[in-house]
Amino acid sequence: MTEIKSAMDTGVYDNQPSHESKDVAGFCSPPATTCVEKYHPQSVPDTKELYATNNPFLEKGPKAFRASSSKDCWLPFEIVEEIISRAPIESVIRCKPTSKQCYALCNDKRFIYNHLNLSQERFMRIYFDKVEIINPATLDILSLPVPAEFNCVPLTRLLSVIHCNGLLLCKWITGISNVSVAVWNPVLGQVKFVDTSSHSALDIYGFGYDKDSYKIFRISVRPDEFEIYDFKSKLWRAFSATMDWYLYTPDLKVSMNGIMYWLATTKGARIRETFIQSFDFSKETFKPICLVPFEWSRIDDAEAFSAFRGDRLSLFRQLFGDKDETREIEVWVTNKVTDGVVTLSKYFNVARPDLPILNPRFCRLMCVPTFFIHKTNSIMLWCDKIVGEGYACSSFYEIGRGEIKKQVETGQPFSAEDERNHCVCSFVYVPSLVPVPE
Repeated sequence: MTEIKSAMDTGVYDNQPSHESKDVAGFCSPPATTCVEKYHPQSVPDTKELYATNNPFLEKGPKAFRASSSKDCWLPFEIVEEIISRAPIESVIRCKPTSKQCYALCNDKRFIYNHLNLSQERFMRIYFDKVEIINPATLDILSLPVPAEFNCVPLTRLLSVIHCNGLLLCKWITGISNVSVAVWNPVLGQVKFVDTSSHSALDIYGFGYDKDSYKIFRISVRPDEFEIYDFKSKLWRAFSATMDWYLYTPDLKVSMNGIMYWLATTKGARIRETFIQSFDFSKETFKPICLVPFEWSRIDDAEAFSAFRGDRLSLFRQLFGDKDETREIEVWVTNKVTDGVVTLSKYFNVARPDLPILNPRFCRLMCVPTFFIHKTNSIMLWCDKIVGEGYACSSFYEIGRGEIKKQVETGQPFSAEDERNHCVCSFVYVPSLVPVPE
């Protein structure tokens, strides 16, 4: 495993939240049915046993302080809790077995969601047989194995992943056409399968929550067939909806504050419009958010979709013509999605000849770029860039207004003919202690 240096050790970010959070006590965060283990003194694991679990988030992490009793901790535990809630996940994992108080704290729902809301965004890439997580603060890359359950039979192929509160809804195909769906927390190593025996590999899924529990949404490939899976009841149930639109691409999706968002296009109209579509798990309704005020997806453009400051959405695109032209990058953002009227406005653009070429048309196996807007207003970007005729290389960029602040290649060059372990999908990821719902 690659060594990890935490943001706590480096001083980077100064422990400031990278996105706004809602009231942790109310539900903008934790579903009431989230499975949180209650503290019992007899259930405290032996420290050696916990360290023997090969949790990669433990390896080479910062040493945890001990706060086992008032005799050896001179700080009030409320202060200790505040410190731990702002520490990176590696420090929290190492702190958990140091005392009964810390163990109970790390299983407490209020603390879990408070830590989540204060955590920094990272990037995750999933390959055929491994996962890479990059910390933009340090540029250290953590490598994890894909869960063995995802490769239980030959011809297994991951199709899509949706991130929600540190939980990953993974959809993959096994054999020729059998589809499987599971929720996975990479930090805790927990995997929960969901019954998909009657589903198609072409079905589209969403992942979010209401005030009671986490839920999965399915748009069937069959017309007018919609279902919701409730982890509380452990059942799929049908509901009625009208779909006079279609998804622009299933890859452009965001789960934010329990609501799913996609890029969609109107059906049937002579002049088709692209807009942001949402699905609210509390109301079980679709709702258009706003129009996209520009021509979306010219053949040479590269596109990405992301959350912004916890309550807004952002669109990234690279405008591209001939290879010798200046490659322009634009970022558009909405106002708060809870406002009465939501619009997209241009937030950022930069045009330089040394910007990376991100369009997969120039190298078939390039991954869709992943980005978020940092608190410094710079764009953090993990992407595959063109490095030669038919060759690309994974790279991290920090791009400011009119300048490239940081550029680091994070992998080896590859071509469409390579037999390397290709990236299947990438997304913004916030590691968390949120347990997989039972």
